[in-house]
Amino acid sequence: MDSQSGTTSTVGRIVRRRRLMIGLSALSGIVAATLSERTVEAAPLVGDGVIGVQGNGSTVGVAGYSTTNDGRGLFGSSPAGIGIHGQTSGGGYGGVFESLGGGSGSIGLVLTATNGIAFVAQTSAAAADAAVIQNQAGGRALFAKGDVHIDGDLAVTGQKSAAVPNREGKLVKVYCLESPQSYFEDFGREQTVGGRVTVQIRDDFTALVRKNEYFVFLTPEADSPGLFVANYTAASFDVVVAGGSKASIPFSYRIVAERGDIEAPRLPVTRRSEIPTIRIPPLNMPNAPGRRP
Repeated sequence: MDSQSGTTSTVGRIVRRRRLMIGLSALSGIVAATLSERTVEAAPLVGDGVIGVQGNGSTVGVAGYSTTNDGRGLFGSSPAGIGIHGQTSGGGYGGVFESLGGGSGSIGLVLTATNGIAFVAQTSAAAADAAVIQNQAGGRALFAKGDVHIDGDLAVTGQKSAAVPNREGKLVKVYCLESPQSYFEDFGREQTVGGRVTVQIRDDFTALVRKNEYFVFLTPEADSPGLFVANYTAASFDVVVAGGSKASIPFSYRIVAERGDIEAPRLPVTRRSEIPTIRIPPLNMPNAPGRRP
């Protein structure tokens, strides 16, 4: 038992160095407490591999270093469990990854997966956000290369755009049409015969919408006394030439119907996400091995 650090070693011997106690334990490879210096690493016998207790100010509980470009300052591995677990019970952060370099090659956090999922963010609080991504300089906050699937709603306070190349090869943005209600639409062309025609609504469209009410917009594509819609049904509608004319008039149509698989009220109120203030305390890193003056 080290009276200064209050830690017991059950196996092996105790080494005291600059107010640092190291004890090999059957439950923990290293149990270390520090008031001003750093702890170290070791392979465990059973249980925890390293326990680091941070003491005063911005000292470090566990520090890992690599002095080569291909090395690893800290490595965590588990065959089926968790390689590295960071946790906070108060207003702190479970993990902070910083890049102090500059340029596009400087990355604070890299997540990769060979066969599984590289990144999962979740919360059990209904009013909280599972992930917040912020560019404090006002630039792009997220770039995703590949398809993006959202199982839920999407709300933006800015623009929703597609980026398409123009004649000069530059990417230009085109804007989404917006509506106070959730509508789907379809388009087609037909022609009246003997002054009228019955237009069959495509089955793949009717499977997606509420069929009890829809809107049809007509555009004659030849000289016409006028066209109007009659006999709305769930599967079809009639287009009739005005004035009882028996003319054959080609036309295009646009059909608009409410989305059928969800309840989407008109102009629902949504909440604004609160961007948390990130305050990372200054870090007093101990000297790395091989870098001491």
